[in-house]
Parts: sequence; structure tokens; C-alpha cells
Amino acid sequence: MSEGQYFEVIPARRVNGSAFPLGVQDFMFSVGVPNVWHPSKSYFRVGMTLYGAPLAGPAVDVPRVREMIAFADNAVGNMFDNAYLRSNNVEISGISQGLPQASALNARIGNGYSWLKSLGSGAELNRAKFSERVMLTSPDSPPDAYLGASNEMYRPVAAGTFISAQVTITELEGTEQKANSGAGGDDNVSTVAFPLIQNGGVLACANALFQTGMPDPSTGAPTGASVAVGDVLVADGVYYPIVEITSETALRVANVPSGAVATQDWYIIRKDMIRSPQAANTIFSLWQPPMGIFAYKGGLGSGEYRLQLNPNSNYLLTAVETKNPDFVASADGLTGS
Repeated sequence: MSEGQYFEVIPARRVNGSAFPLGVQDFMFSVGVPNVWHPSKSYFRVGMTLYGAPLAGPAVDVPRVREMIAFADNAVGNMFDNAYLRSNNVEISGISQGLPQASALNARIGNGYSWLKSLGSGAELNRAKFSERVMLTSPDSPPDAYLGASNEMYRPVAAGTFISAQVTITELEGTEQKANSGAGGDDNVSTVAFPLIQNGGVLACANALFQTGMPDPSTGAPTGASVAVGDVLVADGVYYPIVEITSETALRVANVPSGAVATQDWYIIRKDMIRSPQAANTIFSLWQPPMGIFAYKGGLGSGEYRLQLNPNSNYLLTAVETKNPDFVASADGLTGS
């Protein structure tokens, strides 16, 4: 037996950019005697670019951590509705419904834990943890030690303010009465303010929902619960443990800053009680359609082959995940928010 050779099969039509969902994608190739085709060693290599929508700057840019947008788990499989393989105009394998779900299950059931934590998570983008996928494509922050553990990230704010909500952190102040000796022997009393550094700082956000905007672990609802003491607020890359929830729009935090902080770059980290980096927004993922023929480790004989993929018309939504409830879907892959 001679050594196998890999060759590239290009689609019959253009599939990049806005042309991706415009009809069936056909990949046609032929195998001649004495060669054979090994389905189990065949795969798609898909390049994808994720754009963010910053408040200022260019119309499109790399996504930032605060936007909380990422490629979906098993993103490539989510972009197609069905797939078929035909040889000499005869269908020999196919999946007509549930391709995204079958693709995710096939990656997990058909492979071991070690593969999922190495090649599966890197080369094939099988990452269940949302925060890891956010950090994968966000260049503005190094991998976060908190997010790298069994924690998740949240931004509890009112509708329409997910990106623009700003927090301010100031020193908690106390007052004391001070007697001053006036002219002619008259005494007067004044009030003097001073920072209570040991008691932390006051954090305020006019658009926050600190008491009702966090997920409820008892019901699984995405909102309805309060920020908790022990959660960590990250503002401009600095960690502020939360020590008191004073209202829907105010908190008290430890690690008081030396001066006032005002920023839109913030999020809250807490232990994920529901489910216990490349930093490049263009990635390449390997993928096999979840069809039985790709599990066949033998060789298929000579013939004309046609692999057909039917893209999901909403692929820009199914391949991407965000926690921003005010997102605007892109119509062309380059606009939206």
C-alpha cells in the first residue's frame, strides 16, 4: 500500500462573505483506479472572523471583553442545516435534520476527554465555557485568572445600555465635627470629610440592575437574582471584591482606588452555579459533518463524489453567542451592534 496524499476540494460556488447562505454548497471530486478515498481522514477547514461593535473608532473592530461576544460552541456545525454525500448520483450518506445538535454530540460522544481538552477545543472549537470563548477572540485583556477557573462573567444593566453603561468608583467618606477658635475668642464648629479607606469604595452605575439582573441558580432564569457579596467586579482590569449591595444601582467594594474611577470597561465575575487564547478574532476550525460515512476508516473505491452542504440562512446568529440582550444582528457580516 502506498502512502496517502491529501488534496484540497474547493466549492463549486463562492461561499465567503455575504455569498455564504446563497444556496447549496457543492464539493465535487473524483477518485480513479487504483486510488481510494478515506472519509475518516477528511475534514473541512473553515476560516471565520468575529467583529465587535465599539462605541468609537472604525465601523468594525476586534471584539472587546466587555462586549461579551464569542463564537458559539461547535460554531461550524451550527452554520448548516443538513448535509449529503452522493456517489454517481446515488446518496450514500446524509443527515436531513438536527445537524447542529448531532455535530455537537458527535464531537463529545465520539471522542475522549483528553481529545476534547486538547485538539477538540483548539482545532475544532468545541469549548463549552462561554468566558473561554470570549477570551479566545478578545485582544484587550490577557487571560483572566478568575475567568480561567470555574467562573462566569456578567454585566447586569438595563435594556439598551449593555455597551454604554458606565460605573464610577469613589472613596467612601466619613465626617467629623471639628471645633475652630475664632477671632475674639469665639469658637465655631465645622464638619470635615475624610476617606474611610478601610471600609472600601462606593460604586455607582445609573443603568445597573445589581439586585435583579443576575441569573437565578434556583430556576435557571438568566435574570431575577442579585449580585452577591463575594462576587468580583473588574473595572479597567482592576479587581474590586463586592462587600455590600446597597441598591439596584450602587455597591460597596473593597480595594478602594486612590482616585475616582469612571469607566465603561467593566464586568462582574462570580462562580458559575449553573455549570460548574489566542486573542485573535480570525480563527480556523476543522470540522467533519456528523454523517456515518465519516466514521468509516476503510477506503472507498473509484467514482464521482459530491458532498453537499445546505447553509443555515441565520448562520450569523447560530455561529455566534452573546450575553448582550440588545444586540443587533448583522445583515452582511460587517454591520450590526
